[in-house]
Amino acid sequence: METNNTFSSSVSSLLNRWGVGGGPTTSNPTTPTTAASGGGAKASTPPPKKATPTPAPKNPASLSVTNVKPKAYDANILKNISDQYDKTYQSYWQSLEDSQKTDYGKDTITIHGGKDPGVKVPVALVKEIVQSAKRNGYDPYMALAQVSQESSFGTDTGQYTRYNQYGERLPSQPRTAIVQGLNLDEPYRPKEVAHYLSDAGVPGIKATKDRVEGYRYKITDEKKVNDYLNAHPEIVQKYQKHLSDRTKVPQAYNAYDEAWKRDKTGLKNYNANPQYSKNVVKYAQQFRNLKEIKELVDNG
Repeated sequence: METNNTFSSSVSSLLNRWGVGGGPTTSNPTTPTTAASGGGAKASTPPPKKATPTPAPKNPASLSVTNVKPKAYDANILKNISDQYDKTYQSYWQSLEDSQKTDYGKDTITIHGGKDPGVKVPVALVKEIVQSAKRNGYDPYMALAQVSQESSFGTDTGQYTRYNQYGERLPSQPRTAIVQGLNLDEPYRPKEVAHYLSDAGVPGIKATKDRVEGYRYKITDEKKVNDYLNAHPEIVQKYQKHLSDRTKVPQAYNAYDEAWKRDKTGLKNYNANPQYSKNVVKYAQQFRNLKEIKELVDNG
């Protein structure tokens, strides 16, 4: 019958639509589908994303403290800074000489008083000292007495004695340091190696007190000094900066002017030794009673 056929067709259509029986099925609505050749819908899953690998350090060894190589031992560190000191000192001394070039001539006067009675002194030198004292408002007789005490007017072979880092005495420098009792040129003069290192606490250095010249410093154990400086390079760096900071003595520098400025604040500020002041005062009184000195002071 036609009615039965129609009913059967309708039922079959519904079963196919619901996925029952041998008809085509509908894909999971949550699963993406792609058209396949030959017809029909086929489910597919996207490929998983590849994980990005963490790059390894370019030089893993550099991250390890144990792989840092220590600085090589410098066996010449003391010699090197000593050479630097010598060059700096030569530059300083030359500039000091250049700032004090004076031709005192051959005219001399015999001074019968002071530390070395009977010493012959250039007249021009005495006049220069007197003029400097007056220019700075200082007693000329005290100025002459102090020059006598310091260096016997530049004739004392021991005046301004200088020592190297081994405590060896170097040739004295006459005339240029006639009143160098308190290192008036200290802003320009480099500190000796042994002196600087001793002040920094470096072992292997002996300091001895001299009755006249203050402390003297001598390196007694070079290896001990080298070892310490290698272990404490900051000391070497600071000393090198000290040397580089020294400037040349200006042309206008006058050691006499600087001495009298200091003396005006009291002799104890020039030399703290009480005997020093007593000697200067005694020599000044002697010079006041010397006719030849009085004439130079009055006419200077």
